[in-house]
Amino acid sequence: MRLRSSSAYRERAGGATGLLAVACAVTVANIYFPQPLLTAIAHSMRVPPQTAGLIVSLGQAGYASGCWSSFRSATRPTCGASRACCLC
Repeated sequence: MRLRSSSAYRERAGGATGLLAVACAVTVANIYFPQPLLTAIAHSMRVPPQTAGLIVSLGQAGYASGCWSSFRSATRPTCGASRACCLC
């Protein structure tokens, strides 16, 4: 009886893992999708191509800062240690 419930749990967990993997892949890919379209973006927004490139770069910088802050919040000590032991 225990084996059956364990197997059902693994099937559900595998589906959730696959769904999260696809969601992460699409999120990361969205950062890079606009790069081949920079000239079209610049033309439609009536800005120089350098400005359109800046838009993509700022999106990538925002993603990187979000990853960094998520990592920082996930690695904070929970034992009540002082901030001196944390990486800044």
